[in-house]
Amino acid sequence: MVDGTSPKVGRRKKTNAGWLKDQLAPLVEIGERVATVHPEVAHTYGWHTGLKLAAIRHATDVFSTVGRSVVHDAYTYRKSVYLDLFAGCGLNRMDNGDVIAGSPFVGLSAPRAFDQIILVESNRGYSEALRDRIAINPDPRVTMIKGDCNDSVDSIVEKVGEKNSMVLMVLDQETLQAKWDTIRRLSEAFKALDIFLTLPAGIERVLAAAEGQQRESPTMEATTGLMVADILRRGGGSASEAIASQIREVLGRQLGQACLIRDIENRPLYEVHIYTRSTRGKSPYWKGYEAIAGRLEHLSARDVEGALNDIKGRSLGSSS
Repeated sequence: MVDGTSPKVGRRKKTNAGWLKDQLAPLVEIGERVATVHPEVAHTYGWHTGLKLAAIRHATDVFSTVGRSVVHDAYTYRKSVYLDLFAGCGLNRMDNGDVIAGSPFVGLSAPRAFDQIILVESNRGYSEALRDRIAINPDPRVTMIKGDCNDSVDSIVEKVGEKNSMVLMVLDQETLQAKWDTIRRLSEAFKALDIFLTLPAGIERVLAAAEGQQRESPTMEATTGLMVADILRRGGGSASEAIASQIREVLGRQLGQACLIRDIENRPLYEVHIYTRSTRGKSPYWKGYEAIAGRLEHLSARDVEGALNDIKGRSLGSSS
C-alpha cells in the first residue's frame, strides 16, 4: 500500500507544506459549514492545533485504508471504528478567526469510511453543539456518549458491540485527562486497537515536582499507571517515555513513535504518540504512521498560518 512517504513513480514527493495544506483544506471547508450552528461555541487555540489535526487526519487515512481492506475485502474483522475520547464541540477557532473542524469531523470525513464512529464528550455545552453540527448532515454511523471517557469504558465496549473490530482510538487531550486504566481497559477489550495520543509537555513538570519533593504523585500514577520511582527507572526520567514503555510492554503495541509539537514561540506544547501492534503478516502500514513524524519534524505552528492563508487565497502564491 502507499505509505504516505514514498512518491509514486513519475511524480514528485509532496512537500511538507503541501501535505499540511492537503490535510487542513477539507477541515477548513467543514469548519466553515458547521460554524453556522452555535457560532458562539468553539475551542480557541493557537496555530499549533492545525498540526495536531493534520496528524490525526493522516493517521485516520492510513488506518481507514487498512480497515476497508481487512473488514470489507478480507473479512478478517467485523468492522472498523473511529473512537474519539475527547470529542469537544467539533470546531476550533484560530488566532485570526479562521475556523477548522475538530477531531470528530476527521473521522466523519475519512476518505475510506469507518463503519462506526463513537464520540465521547463530558462538557454538556460542547456535546450539544457537536450533536447539532453533525445533524446538518445526519450520519447513522455516529454514536455520542455524554460523560467522562474514564467513566465510559463499559459503555464504549457495549456500543461497539463486536470485540473483533479494528479500532482507532484518538485521545487528543489538552491536559492530563486520560487515565492509564482507561487506555489499558480499551486496549484489552479490542485486540486490533491503534492508539493516537497527545501528551501535554507539562507532564514532565509534574514528574519533576514530585521527584524534587520526594513524594508520590496521584496525577502521575493515574496517567502512567506507575509510581514515581518506577517512572524514573522505566522511563529514564521521562514521564512520556514511561507511558510509551507501558503501551509497548504491557499493551503489546510495540510499534510506536513520538513527535514534538511546538507553539508559535517555539515552546514545546505536546508530544504526539502513535502506537500499533506488529501483525503476523508484518503489514507495512505502520510506515504510514511513521510518515507523520517525518512531516511534523519539519513543520511549525507558523506553517499552519501559511497553509490557511493559501487555502483562503490570501497568499501571493500557494504551496504544493
